[in-house]
Amino acid sequence: MKKLILFFTISLCFSFPQNGYSNISSDPVEANFTFENACLFQTVMFTDLSVGNITSWSWDFDNGMAVSDEQDPEFNFSGFGDFVVQLIVSNDCESDTMIQEVTIYNGAPFFQDTTVCNNEPVEINGEVYAESVLTTEIFNFIDTLISSQGCDSITVFRLTVNPCGCELRFPNAFTPDGDGLNDTFQPVVICDQQIADYRMVIYDRWGETVYDTFEYTKPWDGTINGFPMPTDVFVYSVQYEIVDGNNRQFFNEIKDFTLIR
Repeated sequence: MKKLILFFTISLCFSFPQNGYSNISSDPVEANFTFENACLFQTVMFTDLSVGNITSWSWDFDNGMAVSDEQDPEFNFSGFGDFVVQLIVSNDCESDTMIQEVTIYNGAPFFQDTTVCNNEPVEINGEVYAESVLTTEIFNFIDTLISSQGCDSITVFRLTVNPCGCELRFPNAFTPDGDGLNDTFQPVVICDQQIADYRMVIYDRWGETVYDTFEYTKPWDGTINGFPMPTDVFVYSVQYEIVDGNNRQFFNEIKDFTLIR
């Protein structure tokens, strides 16, 4: 008859006080750990300071958001504020738990929005800006500060510029060469109001009229009676009124520009 021999390994956790014995370990474990609070997006490094004959570490970051069984783990929290971190250390006989709060400081960008009209001055970071646009545009200005916790605090100033009001911009040169770019001389109109009593007269260097129009939508193509004018400097005189309800504002401008061929 064959005999079956079984071997068992039994771990006993005894201490021996003066009177009798106890099942309390003679080398109790005590959980402890240290860390440093951090800024948003920075990694927090945890250092185990537990004592005793420890065989396992169980970390819980923010009530189960993540776990780890490393002795000295690292973790990157997904937001800012206070987060609960729990460490359980144990061996074959007993365990101990420590809970601490980790503070993550806010370093997320802060957006400050401002909306203005064309060429309306606005002060940002001590500088005065006055942007001019043809259509609504957004300009971003970034300012980085260091907080009292040592975190970078980023403020993004979002400046929205609308082409409100009324403005006529005349170029200082044009190239009537048929390439589809700057082929005619006319104002760029940025206006949400009424333009009235418009007239533009263009003169050559001898004071002769080469073009005359009462409509700002009709440009000069650089010709006289169908004949192309050569490269030269010309002068334009323009008058118009901007009508906003009962308010009327008169403009009169005389400047030169260059025809380039």
